[in-house]
Amino acid sequence: MDTGASYKSESGTNGVFVVPALGSGNYSVIVKANGFKQAQVHEVKMDVGVPTNIEVKLEVGSQTETITVEGAG
Repeated sequence: MDTGASYKSESGTNGVFVVPALGSGNYSVIVKANGFKQAQVHEVKMDVGVPTNIEVKLEVGSQTETITVEGAG
């Protein structure tokens, strides 16, 4: 959100994903999976060198439907 940069990553079967070398700032995260509604998490604060966990529950449905979570920290 702060830089306008975009990064893409795929999770493993356990749902864990890694995007290396992110700078500090606020990010939006979009989660997509076949057979589930797309989920968006806004205002994810990242600090350099500090891992961040984002908990997202996907709901069964079409990817054209979107779930938005505001103010995640």
